[in-house]
Amino acid sequence: MWWSDERFLAMGDEQRNDTMAHTVLLDVVGVPVANVHSMPSPDQYADVGEAARAYVRELAAFGDPCPAFCISVLGMGEDGHVASLFPEHAGLADERVAFAVTDSPKPPPVRISMSFSTINAAAEVVLIASGAGKADAVGLLINDPGPLAVPAAGVHGKHLTVLEVDEAAAAHLPPGLSR
Repeated sequence: MWWSDERFLAMGDEQRNDTMAHTVLLDVVGVPVANVHSMPSPDQYADVGEAARAYVRELAAFGDPCPAFCISVLGMGEDGHVASLFPEHAGLADERVAFAVTDSPKPPPVRISMSFSTINAAAEVVLIASGAGKADAVGLLINDPGPLAVPAAGVHGKHLTVLEVDEAAAAHLPPGLSR
C-alpha cells in the first residue's frame, strides 16, 4: 500500500489519508505493517521537501524509479484534482517521482504528492468520483479537457483505466454511457 498524496500533518491526524485508510480498512483486515508505506509526516521530518525526498528513496528501494504498481485507486476532487495535482497548478508539470507541495489551493496547503508519471506507472488505474459535487468535474473529464483544466484527465493505467461514478456524480453523463 502506497499513497499518491498526503497532507503534511502529524501521524494520526484525522485529516491524513493514511489515518482514514487505517481506520476503515487496513487495521480491519490486518494488512501487515511492512506492506504499508505511508508518506512521511512532520513528526519524522521538519521539512516537507526532505520528507518528499525520503518517500522517493523508499519508492526507489522497491523499483526503479518506483515499484511496478498493480493498481492505483484515486479519488477525484470537485475541481477534478487527483492526488495533490490541482487545476492550473505548478505541480502538474513536476516530473519528479514525488515532490513537496507548499501552496495547495485546498487546505492544508502543505502536502506531498506523486507526479503523473509515478501514478501512471500502475498497470491499472481506478478513478472514483462520488456525490453531486463531483458531477461538473466528471462531465468535463469525459470531454477530455486535458490535465491542465482537469488533472484527472492526466491519469491512466498502462493496461486499463476505469472511471467509477455513483448516480449523483454521473448527472452530466449521456444516458446509457457505460464505457
